[in-house]
Amino acid sequence: MESGLYNQKGFHHRPLPAQIEFRPAQLDDREAIAKLLSASFHRHLGTDSWLYWLLYLSIQSDLKQRLQRRKSGYDCWIAIADGAIAGVIELELKQDWPWQTAYPYCSNLAVAEAWRRQGLASQLLRHAEQTAQAWGSPQVYLHVLESNYRARSLYAKQGYSLQKRDRTWQAWITGGSWRLFLSKPL
Repeated sequence: MESGLYNQKGFHHRPLPAQIEFRPAQLDDREAIAKLLSASFHRHLGTDSWLYWLLYLSIQSDLKQRLQRRKSGYDCWIAIADGAIAGVIELELKQDWPWQTAYPYCSNLAVAEAWRRQGLASQLLRHAEQTAQAWGSPQVYLHVLESNYRARSLYAKQGYSLQKRDRTWQAWITGGSWRLFLSKPL
């Protein structure tokens, strides 16, 4: 049997290889990234659901546009372990209103199930934070669902603090979880 860790569900976690490659995502990576994001954020739908595949195609299309544009103030980092994409994070300068200053915003932090709880998400966050710092920003921001206790714990350990609670229109309709807007000084 392969060595590794088992979580509460009995899922086998693979130990991280000694060398993990971190690099900016390329257009050719979009399908693997879209699969990772779909599996991370929409696994409750099940891969046999037409809605899952609709969301997967939508994620892939959006990602393709972002990677093709590759505008200033956007970056997407991936972690490669054993020749496959094991994690991803996006960072962009976001501007909520035209009169507001743009700020660095992390999104789509995802780690493949087999590589979770081994520090990979923390390493991806550091890459995004270093990029935001290189852009000259004193802070970095992100959202997390209030019900996502593992992610909230990760962000707290990394020095993120609550700025505000807000709800999306979908959450108002479905009674879903609040979003927490967090920030970290760099």
